[in-house]
Amino acid sequence: MKFSSKFLVICSMLVLAACDSDNNIQPELFVAQSLAALKLQVLHGSPDAPAVNVLVNGGEELSNVDYKVGSA
Repeated sequence: MKFSSKFLVICSMLVLAACDSDNNIQPELFVAQSLAALKLQVLHGSPDAPAVNVLVNGGEELSNVDYKVGSA
C-alpha cells in the first residue's frame, strides 16, 4: 500500500512539473476548438428512475431514454 501511494505522489509531481504556463495559445481559439471536438454519450444507469429526456443547450436531443439504454 505504501508503494502505490508513493508512486501516485511521484506521478502527480511529474505531471505538475510538465505543466508550462508560458504557452502562446489564445484562450478563445482553444475553447472554440475544444467545443468543436466535444462528444457526449449518455447512459441511463438508474434502475429506480423512469425514462428520461436529455436536453442540450435547451433543446431536446434524446427522449424517453429507458434504463440500460445509451446514446451512440
